[in-house]
Amino acid sequence: MSWDEVSAMTQAALDTIVDPVRLTLLQHTELLDSPPEEAFDRFTKIASKLLHTPVALVSLVDKERQFFKSAAGHGEPLLNIPRETPLSHSFCRHVVTSGSPFVVTDARTHPLVHDSLAVSELGVVAYAEYAFDASFRADPRVVLCY
Repeated sequence: MSWDEVSAMTQAALDTIVDPVRLTLLQHTELLDSPPEEAFDRFTKIASKLLHTPVALVSLVDKERQFFKSAAGHGEPLLNIPRETPLSHSFCRHVVTSGSPFVVTDARTHPLVHDSLAVSELGVVAYAEYAFDASFRADPRVVLCY
């Protein structure tokens, strides 16, 4: 892949992240910066148990950050993680830009995320995400990642 192709792909990804329609829809959910809610916490706990994962998150991808609406897993509740991280730590941004599920079996070697600060600073190794809307239909415009 040429540098121009990589640059164009990167610009297309950025355009998707900052898309005004997507951001407006995200704002209209009124979930950004909202307090934890039992319904979301039940969802992440169930997801963690069913998928046998140590951590499950409900994340919303804004233009410069991802906000964790809910977190379940090690040290219930996950009080030691911040409620948001910059996009430099975000794997969720990849499902926003691709509109497809994103599964990583070893983030340390995966070409899209091996240099992510989530790998080096947070120790993320394996990861799976799926974008869905409030009706649990696939919708990459407003993404909740777990």
